[in-house]
Amino acid sequence: MSRPNSTPAFDDALDAQFGLALFAAAFQNNTLPATLTRMDDGLLLKVNDAWVNFMGYTREEAVGKTALDLGIWTDAAQRVEALKTLQGEPASTVIETAVFVKGGARRTIRFNATRFNWNGVPHVLSSFTDVTDEKKSAQAVRDKLAFIEKLTARVPVFLYQFSLRTDGTWHFNFVSQAIRQAFDVTPKDLIGNAAIAFERLHPDDMEDVWRTIHASAKSMAPWRHEFRVVLPGGETLWLFGDSLPEREPDGSILWTGSMTDVTTRKLQLDELERTRALVDEKARKLSIALDNMSQGILTLDATSKITQYNQRLLKLLDIDQTVMDNFADGAEMLAYQRARGDFGKDSEWVETTARPLIDSQPVHLGPKEYLRKTRSGRTLEVKSRALADGGVVRTFADVTHFVEAQAALHRSEARFRSLTALSSDWFWEQDENFRFVKVVGDTFSAGHFPESEFIGKTRWETGVIGVSPEQWAAHRALLESHQTFRNLEFQRPGANGEVRWISIGGMPIFDAEGNFCGYRGVGTDITEQKRREDESQRLAFYDTLTGLPNRRLLLDRLAQAMVVSGRNQKHGALLFIDLDNFKDLNDTMGHDVGDQLLERVANRLVTCIRQGDTVARFGGDEFVVMLEDLQGDLKGASDQVKTVSEKILATLNLPFELGGKTHYSTPSIGIAVFSGQVDGVDELLKRADLAMYQAKSAGRNTLRFFDPEMQAAVTQRAALEVDLRHGLERGELVLHYQTVVSHQGRVTGVEALVRWHHPQRGLVPPNQFIPVAEQTGLILPIGQWVLKTACAQLVEWAEDPLTKYLTLSVNISAREFHEADFVAETMRMLKQSGANANLLKLELTESLLLGDIQDTGKKMGQLRESGVRFALDDFGTGYSSLSYLRQLPLDELKIDQSFVRDVLTDPNDAAIAKTIIALAHSLGLSVVAEGVETTGQREFLARHGCESFQGYLFGLPLPVAEINLADLAISFVATESESLNLSLI
Repeated sequence: MSRPNSTPAFDDALDAQFGLALFAAAFQNNTLPATLTRMDDGLLLKVNDAWVNFMGYTREEAVGKTALDLGIWTDAAQRVEALKTLQGEPASTVIETAVFVKGGARRTIRFNATRFNWNGVPHVLSSFTDVTDEKKSAQAVRDKLAFIEKLTARVPVFLYQFSLRTDGTWHFNFVSQAIRQAFDVTPKDLIGNAAIAFERLHPDDMEDVWRTIHASAKSMAPWRHEFRVVLPGGETLWLFGDSLPEREPDGSILWTGSMTDVTTRKLQLDELERTRALVDEKARKLSIALDNMSQGILTLDATSKITQYNQRLLKLLDIDQTVMDNFADGAEMLAYQRARGDFGKDSEWVETTARPLIDSQPVHLGPKEYLRKTRSGRTLEVKSRALADGGVVRTFADVTHFVEAQAALHRSEARFRSLTALSSDWFWEQDENFRFVKVVGDTFSAGHFPESEFIGKTRWETGVIGVSPEQWAAHRALLESHQTFRNLEFQRPGANGEVRWISIGGMPIFDAEGNFCGYRGVGTDITEQKRREDESQRLAFYDTLTGLPNRRLLLDRLAQAMVVSGRNQKHGALLFIDLDNFKDLNDTMGHDVGDQLLERVANRLVTCIRQGDTVARFGGDEFVVMLEDLQGDLKGASDQVKTVSEKILATLNLPFELGGKTHYSTPSIGIAVFSGQVDGVDELLKRADLAMYQAKSAGRNTLRFFDPEMQAAVTQRAALEVDLRHGLERGELVLHYQTVVSHQGRVTGVEALVRWHHPQRGLVPPNQFIPVAEQTGLILPIGQWVLKTACAQLVEWAEDPLTKYLTLSVNISAREFHEADFVAETMRMLKQSGANANLLKLELTESLLLGDIQDTGKKMGQLRESGVRFALDDFGTGYSSLSYLRQLPLDELKIDQSFVRDVLTDPNDAAIAKTIIALAHSLGLSVVAEGVETTGQREFLARHGCESFQGYLFGLPLPVAEINLADLAISFVATESESLNLSLI
């Protein structure tokens, strides 16, 4: 319907004016911020009040500028992206974007823009809504929902609503999805069939669940109950139901609530209950343990109130439990003890230190550790330790015995220091790195070894000499393994430049926990002892007239040379030299001149040999030269020996000036070439000796090699070996016994000597078949037979009062002793026979000691522990270090009969016999002299301290059936009393 009185032109003008007015009013009064902009360049043409209020710019600041000029958009790309949808149709869009108001605050707006053309130019009319807070709220909601989702995922809870209808049936009206975890069913299944849930109830909990539900229905009280369900797979869960009942208009009862899986909590509670029970049990046991401790325990809180004590404290302090329980605090306890006179000499400490406790001062005053005595004289060690809450725990330990032991230790140390200062020994200590921390002794104060040269150093850093790197390495290995050591001998120069011999021994130190702390030990200056040993060795191994090695030392070197020659596949030679007509010189010019000749001969012989060869005086006018390291083939070696022998002949044929006169002396030389140990030392000597007699037979002053035809003797020995094997099989060996008599005339024992009764040869002496047995290995079965027979004899004698205490000595060969099972075999024989091991004495020769001394000592020690005793036989004829006598568990030395035979006529033999007796006594060993045949020999030996004798003077070796030990003892005393001064024995 057209307007009245209007024309089209008028109407258009009217509409334009009305539209502009309407637009202006709507634009200006719009509650939303609005703008009018050119689309191409974004120039702001118009803004309303809401925009000014929101953006913070005045119209003058905004109109005529772009949003980019004002910094509302972050960049041009943001505006292009925002208005991209206005390029086509439809001509409007709604987007969310971020803008910046004046001042730089960022806001999120929902932008509503419309494109239109005005005068043919595209413009944009836009308005927007601030959705910043809406966005934040939405994000907060999303965060809460995410949190709830996580929470419900960690704590399984499901909501439910079930009802008890008036007809008595049960129905689930609603259940949440979490029902799957609790009952392993879907909500749909449970709503359609409530019985499924009740079927899952644990049989033991079903009655209780129904009872509580009916009670809730009756009282309309909340239903809260824990129960178990059993899932189809067998898993058992604990659930906690919590719901409120309400009665519906139709009379049914509706429960609405939640159900939570509390399985983990229940398990934790059960574990906590078990833990609490264990803690209670441990507390009970701890209380029992505290009451049975060796220490008294007292605890006080920060106010000095006694919070705990044990029964041991009451006993140590002699306080009745009733009295203890009545003390208000520690101050009252101290006051009670002081009034009772408990502290004695410690009363001064109580007044100065503990008195503040009586005046209610802090409980922890006083030293952390101190000693005090009780009324009964016991010494207590009191220790205090502050607790974190301000209280104190005190321990009271009875250390009476420890204090007394410490006092005794101090007294002992004082005595030790006094004795150390008065002796030639000294005491030393080392730390865990083997460095000296203490040296105490008279040797240091005397100036031999300044103490400053030791402290902080190891032993190998103190100027020790005479110890090889290998020996130091062995000693350090021993220290590293924390072993005890003894008799480590070395030399070191003293402060005065004199070289002294030192012997030390030490043992490791460990603390109470078994940790290694170092070493302690003693040292001894053994210089004088070494000098005496050197002198004894010189007497034992060197000829006193010529200074050459004697027979004993020669035999040892010869044995070693034979071993070396066999190993190196080279030859050696033995030259047996006898001076022609020497007896005539002695008879005509006297023994003094004869001794001069022997000295001159010895000096000349030494000039004829190489360094490393040996010249020895064998005895009388006999000399032996031993040549080593000769050529490998026999002919070349023989040529070398011949050259040396001819040089000796020429040298000894030169005149000697003796007693102012010229004397000529010629030698006869017998030569035996050897390689290896095929024939043995004795056989080699016999060959050289036989060759020497051939030289004499040839007219003297010449040399002869051993003739191979002399092997006839070897053939005889082979025959002897065959007979010996048969004799051993046929039981032709017997034992004869020779008595050992004390200096008081009493038979103390016998020595078992093996004899061989050959059907054709008769009684074969041991010196004929024993060497063969040793060379062929027959000595092993012979030795076993001898030892077994001797054990049986001991058992037989044990039944007779006259013989039950006799010792029985058995000779053990080196080869037999070094068998791996020797100790086990000997112990087996003793056990099987039942013989008394304390009466069995094993006699060893010095040659046996030339092997592995550690193995020898170990075997001897094992047998010694069972009671077996040891004697060193034929002492003085072999060669061994005298230090072995200290290292090995020997009981007895036997002087060889070669020294006893001429003890009254040969000063050398007499000196050796006396030296052996003195040496044995110094080492705590008994002495037996072998080969005593005259009363003069016995009287001489007894006068110099020999305790026991053996020889023809007291009887020949006899079979056991022919020995009457009782008659022999009586007869000997009667005979000797007529001719001997009994005061000497």
